[in-house]
Amino acid sequence: MKKINIILLFILPISLLYSDNTSDVIENNKYKNYFEILEYGIEDEIVNFVKNLGAKPRNDLYPLLLQRYKDFLLNNSKVSLIDFFSNCENLPQNIIDYLYEQALSEPTDVQFYTSLLTFLGKKGQKREGLLLIERLDSENKLISISSADALSKMTDMELIDPLLSRLRLSDESDDKYLSDDIKSKIILSFGEMKAIGSVEYLKSQVEDLAANKYIVMYSMVSLAKIQDIASINIIENKLRSSDVKIQEYAAYALSLYKSSKIVPILKNMLKHNNENIRLYACQGIVLNKINDANKILLYKYKNDPAPIVKKEALKSLVALGDSGIKLLKEHIGQNKIFPNDLFVISEITAMEPNDSNVSYLEELYEKSDDNEKEIIARGLTNCKNKKLDPIIKKILFSNNYLLRLGALRIIFNIKDSNLWTDVENISKNDTLEIVKNAAKKYLELR
Repeated sequence: MKKINIILLFILPISLLYSDNTSDVIENNKYKNYFEILEYGIEDEIVNFVKNLGAKPRNDLYPLLLQRYKDFLLNNSKVSLIDFFSNCENLPQNIIDYLYEQALSEPTDVQFYTSLLTFLGKKGQKREGLLLIERLDSENKLISISSADALSKMTDMELIDPLLSRLRLSDESDDKYLSDDIKSKIILSFGEMKAIGSVEYLKSQVEDLAANKYIVMYSMVSLAKIQDIASINIIENKLRSSDVKIQEYAAYALSLYKSSKIVPILKNMLKHNNENIRLYACQGIVLNKINDANKILLYKYKNDPAPIVKKEALKSLVALGDSGIKLLKEHIGQNKIFPNDLFVISEITAMEPNDSNVSYLEELYEKSDDNEKEIIARGLTNCKNKKLDPIIKKILFSNNYLLRLGALRIIFNIKDSNLWTDVENISKNDTLEIVKNAAKKYLELR
């Protein structure tokens, strides 16, 4: 079972390990096949084809993709291609323009039309946003909700005033009433836009005792994302709410603030009965680098009744660096670390490395048995920072070939790793062909 787990973590495509074709030949043949599919394939072929095309297709594929979209007879096929366009990172403006023009027409197929609205939210700017605001008034609830969803993904600052005007109109006129579901989504969009101009409106919603609880919760989150310091006190007051969800959203919002004013509030939140509030307090302490909270974090790691808080406290100690690591080492001493805790230490070091936690993890790796080394390696799977190079190098030269394969994959994911000379060495001298071939292919793909 242990070996199966490692294989699942570090498995590589067979073509990566054993292909004898050169990269250029593969690339040329691949694109020749792509053009043939786009020109001659049936609609289902195109739908399946774009699923594996990735987020950055070659620019010369887009004219054919747009033409096939125009030629499709089935709306389900069109929806699939709209979804694909929504996720493209290099989408040409002419495709955005074409789909916008389609969205101006009255909807006949709701599923197709809501896909267009979602696309506009992901790829559009002010022009598309104003159309989405118009569609909030649709008699079809699915279209109005989809428009609000799409607006919540937009970040164009020029939409702030039109959105505020529409919310105020809803409050003043029964004919222009927007449901709480729709208002909630618009309120969340203010946080994503960092819309300072929306602060007074958001504060009024938090303080309105008659407001829908989701409006209150999302308004707090948006105020925190805007980093409106003056709102901290009114959000803190909501920790006393009789509604547990409002308490927790207040705690989450407070954990997003980066300010000296938040420090005593976060420390106090660690003593709250609600475990989720204590968890958010740990996260806020790391965000604000509150080193003098280490003793209470250590207490939470050792004694908190909630496992999720114990885990978060451990992550916080590791992420804070020198002072947290020092206390942690004193507590653990010469004792063995539990496997789950060892994984947490490795994982958080990979995500938020600093000199202290990297040095500590390297120290742990040195004195680990084979099973513990595997746990540390699994924790580093999603590492993106070259600060971990010293530990990854040790894994790269492990006696366990599966760990060596895993180390190669980790190195490939680190853009500026200093270990590529070692990868070249592995590609020539490793004792196993499967590892040598993997190293060669990563060198080619680099």
